[in-house]
Amino acid sequence: MNGCAVNTPYRKSQLYCLRLGLIIGGVFVIGLPSEQVEAPPPEIVPAGVAHSHHFSQGNFYLKCMAAGDAHCAAKKYRLAEQDYAAALEETNKFNAAPFCVIDTMQSLANVYLYEKKYKKAVVLFEKIEALSEKTLPEHDLRLTETLLDLAVSYTHNKQPVQAEATFKRIIAIWEQAPAGWEINLSISVQNLATFYVEHGRPAAVLAVLAQRKPGSFKLQIGNSEKHDNDPYQNYLKLSFAPDLNR
Repeated sequence: MNGCAVNTPYRKSQLYCLRLGLIIGGVFVIGLPSEQVEAPPPEIVPAGVAHSHHFSQGNFYLKCMAAGDAHCAAKKYRLAEQDYAAALEETNKFNAAPFCVIDTMQSLANVYLYEKKYKKAVVLFEKIEALSEKTLPEHDLRLTETLLDLAVSYTHNKQPVQAEATFKRIIAIWEQAPAGWEINLSISVQNLATFYVEHGRPAAVLAVLAQRKPGSFKLQIGNSEKHDNDPYQNYLKLSFAPDLNR
């Protein structure tokens, strides 16, 4: 049974298309589908509704995830939290593949961020990182999205030492990336510089700039299109669409 991610604010990056091809009880195929068929709108079920029948073929799990996606799109984060928490509980009842568990925890952790429950977000993103490292090769580019979420969570949870180390680790991964991913290296450097600016460390900003080639990226602090309730604020999300023309 295939499970596809609904296009919500939390699943806009191409990483989900590359990473998630969920087949309950089967294997994962990582790759973009040759053709994307628009799915019907997900049905919203009441958050936290218990099911009385035996969990069969992941149906209840998928309903919980679809309901969580729909509640997120409607900015009903409290209900989305209940939906994703129910879905995560379901993964313990069947032999869920690692990427299924990761995606479920990712959804719940993102809701925690938007609810400003930063301590809970840190705990989940740390679990996601640990599971991802067991599942993916070392320095795999797909690790960087979880690491960025973790770095932002550390920042909001007032753990600057851990946040700085995580921002630097993201840069290290993109420095080893093949040609075509230079934009993500620039984004990662800018995020570290933004972190230093927000923590009143101008000397560290200059040190970051000194390590880069002139004109390799533009440092831009602030974005008028973002809102105060955006947990990423001035931090930029990574792009998972490589520049194949380079």
